[in-house]
Amino acid sequence: MRTLRVSNRVYRQLTRLLGKLITQSGIMKTFNDVVEDLVSRRVLLPPEIHEELQRLILQAKSTEEFEQVLDTFKNGILERIRR
Repeated sequence: MRTLRVSNRVYRQLTRLLGKLITQSGIMKTFNDVVEDLVSRRVLLPPEIHEELQRLILQAKSTEEFEQVLDTFKNGILERIRR
């Protein structure tokens, strides 16, 4: 598992989404659950989160991890198509 550095604003927004997810499910969740939930469904992201994710993806392009990130997104898209 990797650690990502995000701005305070993005952290607050992810925390709000985490609270909503916990309320909806009635069980404890993690930030990882929030990210998986966002990836698994189509959502309109606030511009700040979109910009932060875009920056992180572009940053990952310069590392070996980009292939892993790309594979994760491809698998998520293929899974949605199969449903």
